[in-house]
Amino acid sequence: MRWQKLTGWEDSPGVGPGTVPRAGAHGAVPGRLLAQPRTITVDGVVLRTPPGAMTTAVRELGVHLAFRDDELPLVARLDDAPPLPAYARCLRHSVPVDTGYRIGTIPGGAMQFEAGDPRRYSLSEERAEI
Repeated sequence: MRWQKLTGWEDSPGVGPGTVPRAGAHGAVPGRLLAQPRTITVDGVVLRTPPGAMTTAVRELGVHLAFRDDELPLVARLDDAPPLPAYARCLRHSVPVDTGYRIGTIPGGAMQFEAGDPRRYSLSEERAEI
């Protein structure tokens, strides 16, 4: 599987400002800036299989993208830098069915994920002893 465009991965997530109006005065009291969930979209997904094997591949992909209550690691490797995982679940996916389905090529698919915790983590574990 290959993809053409990844949005939301390097973008900053939405922010909830937590600002509240001042009681009996002009303006507001600045609140803590808290990040909202991160939405990650993968566009231009291309699936390739041997002819006649696309249905099996699409169904296997569907198992991994099924609706779930928990989040799983979503890892994007953009270049030679170490990848950063986020924990997310799939909200929707699109697999176009056209003549390429029979010959083993589907271009133009898409997937959208939501990470409740918008932070991305390191794959390497760090430990300190005191």
